[in-house]
Amino acid sequence: MKKFNFLLPVMALLFLFSSASCQQAKNGTDEAVSTVQTEEFKKMVDAKEGVLIDVRTPQEYAEDHISGSINIDYNGDNFKEEIGKLDKSKTYHVYCRSGKRSAASAEIMGEMGFSKVVNLGGGILGWKEKGFEVEK
Repeated sequence: MKKFNFLLPVMALLFLFSSASCQQAKNGTDEAVSTVQTEEFKKMVDAKEGVLIDVRTPQEYAEDHISGSINIDYNGDNFKEEIGKLDKSKTYHVYCRSGKRSAASAEIMGEMGFSKVVNLGGGILGWKEKGFEVEK
């Protein structure tokens, strides 16, 4: 019983330290990848601070998109290959319909070594909700 009383706190400490080290490892990606809300994203787009990427399907992109964006389909078979052709030193602004696919895309780009990727929280739905223009 005394061995168990000793092992429990030791195991708890090991768990805490391993969780902290995993969190630190992820922070390298977190520094390159961020999510901003619509107003801030719009300011960045208007300032032309980076390359704008729509990661929705070509059909969604054809319906409407933010002016000046390029379409690289997150669900496409060659998504990573197409993203890999981009200059990793540039800043990229990514968006999708609601923010889910673009968040996943931004994480992938961060893992691939891109220096700055900004995700639009709320996606193009939030963009249109704020009354910002889209191109058809």
